[in-house]
Amino acid sequence: MQHVNVFNNMITNLVRLEVKIDDKDKVIIFLCSFIGSYDHLVATLTYKKDTTNIDEINATFLYHSKG
Repeated sequence: MQHVNVFNNMITNLVRLEVKIDDKDKVIIFLCSFIGSYDHLVATLTYKKDTTNIDEINATFLYHSKG
């Protein structure tokens, strides 16, 4: 959960600096930032064809981090 929050804060800061990052790139950066116990989830999301929405990816990680 902390990882998701840190990532979202970094994206917010970049937006404030007027850095343009499209949603697909956000997803790629976010998924590449995970290691270890989330490898299976990252692999599953990577092979899913519609993994271009960062909000859905964030929600998925938040859901799995609670369980």
